[in-house]
Amino acid sequence: SKIASAFDGDPSNAWSHMYTYSAHPGGAAAALKNLEILEKEDLITNAKDRGKQLFERLEEIKNKSRIVGENRGVGLLQGLELVKDKESKEHFDSSLKINQILTQKLKDRGIWIRVPAFIIPISPPLTVTSGEIEHICLSVEESLKELEKELA
Repeated sequence: SKIASAFDGDPSNAWSHMYTYSAHPGGAAAALKNLEILEKEDLITNAKDRGKQLFERLEEIKNKSRIVGENRGVGLLQGLELVKDKESKEHFDSSLKINQILTQKLKDRGIWIRVPAFIIPISPPLTVTSGEIEHICLSVEESLKELEKELA
């Protein structure tokens, strides 16, 4: 009570604090420039179009693969769920290290995605091109086919 009363009452007694980066002119200028770039380069439209392309390709991959249970996501933040059984959606035993194997297969194809547990996370930048989406998806598809053969 004694301590609290020192901050109570007269507004000049009020204790305030702020973060060193709050309302900083440099941060505000950088944010404003980012907004300008988003508009100028039409990155929102690109993200919408490339996100649709990514989703459609991942759906194709899911439908062809016996170890992909679900395609999840929206826009440029998507992922494929790896499953042992498509019906039950049972995941692989972690001792098989499917995630590590797939991470390496993708890396060998130039795609640096760390596969944590049972989801292949795909989150390209807003500037991604149609060709880059296709390269990502083709690499994922080839890696999954190779993994399926090894699991057979």
